[in-house]
Amino acid sequence: PTRSSSDSSGGELLDLDENSTWQDVYDVLSSSEQSCIRDAIDEDALESLLALNVLRESAVAGPEELGAITCLEPEKASILYTSAIIASMGDASPETQECVRELMVGLDLTALLEFIQTTPPTEGEQVGEPPEEMFQFMMGMLSCVGGEMGTLADSGSS
Repeated sequence: PTRSSSDSSGGELLDLDENSTWQDVYDVLSSSEQSCIRDAIDEDALESLLALNVLRESAVAGPEELGAITCLEPEKASILYTSAIIASMGDASPETQECVRELMVGLDLTALLEFIQTTPPTEGEQVGEPPEEMFQFMMGMLSCVGGEMGTLADSGSS
């Protein structure tokens, strides 16, 4: 990606495409974001992460990706995560893509990702209450893709 036009807060936005790697993203981040990522992820895992494509068909983000996303400024994190979700949807219609973008605007992405990153409870252990963002996200995604679920599932199996 490259730094694209500034947003209203003066921050730079990410311009992602299907060839963008985490190295490309890392290279345009602020020094504080880069430092946070280096602190959050061990050196070997960081090297593996930086080689990965950001936008790929796998909807599953590993702990290193989630850790890196939480180090980004909120708007950059939202753009990155939203772009990754849309890429994982394959042939989603423009309407579905826009629905996902609108859904992500109002969510506390950090709270959502922190919940996703938590270790599943062991048998007999009390499950923590998911944040409101998790319910908003799940219901919103169902609403966004509801009419396309069969189409998206078929496109993923070819």
